[in-house]
Amino acid sequence: MDINSILFQAHSGIRWLVMLALLFVVLRFVVGLTTKSDYDPLAENLLMGFVAVLTLQWVLGAVYFLVSGLTAGNLLDGARYRIPHLLVMTAAVGVSHTMRGRWTDKSDAIRYRNELLLTLGVALAVFVGVLLLPGGIIRWIGQ
Repeated sequence: MDINSILFQAHSGIRWLVMLALLFVVLRFVVGLTTKSDYDPLAENLLMGFVAVLTLQWVLGAVYFLVSGLTAGNLLDGARYRIPHLLVMTAAVGVSHTMRGRWTDKSDAIRYRNELLLTLGVALAVFVGVLLLPGGIIRWIGQ
């Protein structure tokens, strides 16, 4: 198995951890909002975990982008879809990093609401980024 295959498989596999982390964050934040719970360490840790696995996914994708382009002899190979995908995913990761600790001086309800909305916005950006790939979402869920 060559390095491109390893990176591609790792990048493809981590997506399920991203989805699982996203699910946990959304559930915790919806429960926190609806029950008017305190913003607790569990909420903070789930959010940090989501940002961490999303960042790991981005790093693997960026390394795959570089390595596969360089080994193909053309970094812009597949640029029509690879570059927009990388840019959208970079924006999603960037926004995800703005969430942590941003509203610590606000009420717990505002913190849950704002971080939930930003998390859903990041998820939407990731969805759009996946749609930019050949085969779009069908390819994503079919692997």
